Amino acid sequence: MERRMELPHWETKDDVAAALGLPLRTLTYWIYRLDPAKRYHVFNLQRRAGGVRTISAPIYPLKQVQRKLLEALKGGFSPTIYVYGYVDGRNIQSNADVHAKHRWVLRVDLKDFFPSINFGRVRGLLLGQPFNYPPGVATLLAKICTHDNQLPQGAPTSPLISNLICRGLDRKLAKLAHAERCRYSRYCDDLVFSTDLRSFPKALADVDRLNGEVLVGHQLLTVIADEGFKVNPTKTLLRSRAERQMVTGLVVNQFTNVPRQYVRHLQNLLYIWRKYGEGAAEAAFRLQDLRNRPAGDPKFRAAVRGQVQYVGAVKGWEHPVYVRLGAQLAALDEDFRPRVPPAPLAKPLQIKLFAEGKTDYTHISAALSQLQQEGRFLNLSFDFPAEELEGDRQLLRHAESLAVTEQSTTCVLVFDRDSESVVQRVQEAGSPKHWNNNVWTLALPYPDHRQEGSRICIESLYTDADLQRKTDDGLRVYLREEFDENGAHNTEPVVCSNPKHETLVPPLVIDGATKRNVALSKSKFAAMVAECKAPYDTLSSDGFVPLFEAIEWIVGRRPQM
Repeated sequence: MERRMELPHWETKDDVAAALGLPLRTLTYWIYRLDPAKRYHVFNLQRRAGGVRTISAPIYPLKQVQRKLLEALKGGFSPTIYVYGYVDGRNIQSNADVHAKHRWVLRVDLKDFFPSINFGRVRGLLLGQPFNYPPGVATLLAKICTHDNQLPQGAPTSPLISNLICRGLDRKLAKLAHAERCRYSRYCDDLVFSTDLRSFPKALADVDRLNGEVLVGHQLLTVIADEGFKVNPTKTLLRSRAERQMVTGLVVNQFTNVPRQYVRHLQNLLYIWRKYGEGAAEAAFRLQDLRNRPAGDPKFRAAVRGQVQYVGAVKGWEHPVYVRLGAQLAALDEDFRPRVPPAPLAKPLQIKLFAEGKTDYTHISAALSQLQQEGRFLNLSFDFPAEELEGDRQLLRHAESLAVTEQSTTCVLVFDRDSESVVQRVQEAGSPKHWNNNVWTLALPYPDHRQEGSRICIESLYTDADLQRKTDDGLRVYLREEFDENGAHNTEPVVCSNPKHETLVPPLVIDGATKRNVALSKSKFAAMVAECKAPYDTLSSDGFVPLFEAIEWIVGRRPQM
């Protein structure tokens, strides 16, 4: 979810200049009066598929201004799960991981991505939500961020601005992908879709039987065009599992991996260096793979070190290929130190976790597994009870019973927020409550997408967009908050059959036209999540982060045994 946290409040141009640490006169000179040809250094990079990519790098004073502006704006947003370019903690490898081991992979390139984002679009972005800047401020900021009526590739602010401009695009493409049972991700101008369906959805792409050309589907083209972009047809690729599938330069057929020719290329370079000397190796390096290199090539040793480390980052620091390449380079370059494989992680702390129902355990387990695959909360491991506890009253009694005797394992009991009296009993000043003898209770923390003070259960930790995905037979999860006190739905022609029932996930929701129940049961929803069944195979677990952070807080305060 994109969310607003803290954005600078600027009412005038003077406010902007003061925040950027400049007199308005100086800022105005750099933005309006200085010859545009002198504001940027323009040069070309060779493209992989031929041609050139134009880079516009701002002069030093302007770059400093853009960096300050970037810091002022970027802290207010959390990127969606679909964006992997220019996002801290995400990279080409994590983007490729999304599409590893799938039957089909489609790659679509947006033509002239940065030039397509002009001054007007940037100004419109800053005039609208969540910025709401006055016209004069929006105009000044847009002038800072653009050059020659386009977003310059090379300015520090361009990545953030491009991701903000693409919010609507990402939302629509993710919705289309989910409808077609595909996964979707975007890395800058590179759109990727993957699926395990037997045939690739024609809404996204099809193959011309006469010439084998891959044609972008009408629905996909429509979304892209509606968002102000164009497709580069020469870079549209659809690959089956029988062919080599590439995503952001990495092979994803079985798992994310470096292409074989990349490793061979590097091995050959090190061989020339060892056999014929560094000069011969550098000469060979200059002749090969010139793409994405400016006029001033990087230093030879630094470039080779980067390539070797890239292999290690993708394959793993303990992988024999990296170990061999690292040892060879270390023998040639006295300043290179191969990365030592990380020490094995300490065994995660086992925690006995109790909740109000058996489906809670399914969702918590699935969310922890997904987040641990991203390298988060690796210190947590849950042991769920064999006996089934139903409801907050029974869970409260169990907390009281456990707290009577010393517990060798930390016990955490998690409560829904559907009873204010219970919430007050299981927390202290809004924090988890220690009942003695290593027994803790807490109410579900609110995720960013839920309003403080509302009633929530474990299903509420998913976003509304995720809960509203429909199964093949038209069922979905409904929340009690979607209905009024008489059981009528806020927007759909359906009725909650028992509006007075306390459950936050109604089991019976009747369609007015068909008279059938269209509510997906809690147990069926949990089972589909656990089995990663469409349409719940790409759910976001971000809403569970506050819960796991609270449990980590408890772990840090457990008594030493």
